[in-house]
Amino acid sequence: MKILNNNLIKPLVFLLILTFFFHFIFVSFLYSQLGSDNAYWHYLGWSWYNFHNIQEINLIENKPPGMMFMYYLSSKFYDVNFLPLKIVFILIKIITGYLIYKISGLILNDKDIQIYSLLIYFLLLGWKEFDSYNPVYSEVITTFISTLCLYIFLKARETKTFIFLGFLFSLGFMFKQTSLIFFIGFLFLIYFQSEVSKFKNNFLTISSFLVSFLFLIVFFIFLGLNFEGIFYQITNVLSAGTDTLDQISSRIKHFLLRWTGPERVFLFFSLIYVFYFYFINPENKLAKSFCIILILVGGGAHAVGTITGHQLIESIPIFIILFLIFLDQIFRNNNSLKNNFFLLPIILILFFPNINLMEYKYNFHNFSIQDKKDHEVEKIKNYVDKFFTNPNDTIYIHERDTKLLLQLKKRSAADHINTTFLYQSYGTGQPNLKEIQNVKEQLVLSKPKMIIMLRSYEIEAPYIDKINFFDEILQNYSLDNTISKYNFYLLK
Repeated sequence: MKILNNNLIKPLVFLLILTFFFHFIFVSFLYSQLGSDNAYWHYLGWSWYNFHNIQEINLIENKPPGMMFMYYLSSKFYDVNFLPLKIVFILIKIITGYLIYKISGLILNDKDIQIYSLLIYFLLLGWKEFDSYNPVYSEVITTFISTLCLYIFLKARETKTFIFLGFLFSLGFMFKQTSLIFFIGFLFLIYFQSEVSKFKNNFLTISSFLVSFLFLIVFFIFLGLNFEGIFYQITNVLSAGTDTLDQISSRIKHFLLRWTGPERVFLFFSLIYVFYFYFINPENKLAKSFCIILILVGGGAHAVGTITGHQLIESIPIFIILFLIFLDQIFRNNNSLKNNFFLLPIILILFFPNINLMEYKYNFHNFSIQDKKDHEVEKIKNYVDKFFTNPNDTIYIHERDTKLLLQLKKRSAADHINTTFLYQSYGTGQPNLKEIQNVKEQLVLSKPKMIIMLRSYEIEAPYIDKINFFDEILQNYSLDNTISKYNFYLLK
């Protein structure tokens, strides 16, 4: 079967792949700000590296310490700098695309269809709906690892293969708990695709996963973390006070907002895959196994209720592979559909990213290869630095964003370095009084040199003009200055 037998189509496909490859590189660098999540992870990694010999770091997060460890390494060599990890993660995305291409070749043995995997992949890497303009997310690592596991499994199925797969998935789990959901789906794949030793292969994979997981825990404890903190991170994902949505109405609203936009084509084809491979063409066991993984990973992305774009990244490789298998089946069963001139336009219509030239122009003119300096932050930093002569002096900032704390490069007086988990910020900003009390106790104990509060909390949790949770603490402080939106309190 040759669907690219036209002399014009094949060069055009390669040209489009190259075009959208450079589009991906362009937007990844163009949007220089990596957002509040990366500022949060960067500070934790920076703090971990700079202070782990002084105190036990009890990281407060709702995911395992993998991303913080990446910033731990980055901070060791580059201090506060987002660029190194941005480059690393861009390379990881490119390698993931290559793995999807190789997997497609192993399954289909048809280079004409296989080449479309790269086109679809780089088209999707231009989707803002998948937060693709920000390359640094934990899902990028877990997606790479799960895709690598698929390639290794399809390439070789020896005993050592399953041991290595277990190790890789334990590594992925250290970046995001949803890797465990892919792992469960992968166990179904192993079972249905193993001709012999189905239970043995799964046993080896699970055993390797558990042993590797324990070794990684020991490794992180050796680097300064404590078991209680790691356990808290891993199990905190669905706790009250995190970014999890508890109300059914809020979950329905977020679901509709997510799947009534351009990405509805993603949901539409996912449903088609399940229907086609389970009811129309159920003989393809590999595709059915991939459908199980897609369902599980999609369900995992929806578990917290917020359904942000980067939480859907892990579905992309399986989605593309199923799309190509579906194409292959359609072409095999319907010779009349093998027309070269229709497939390429259909793929472009389905997966073409939204390109905003005015937005590109604005970001291009404001682009800097280095992290851009914020003059307002520089003014604050010059003021704050006057009062900090010892690197072990502490500060506390009561704000959802961690960017200011990171740029100030000061040691936090509390484990909760921002207010993300102190209020249910996706709802009405309902205070988590237990965690707020923990922060207050830490402030009493550590007596930070400076406390920085927002002048008003009307535009972020808890969405009120002034909070009084810290009035008792602030009695020991005096208001020394007001800069921009911040009040600066000095210890009396």
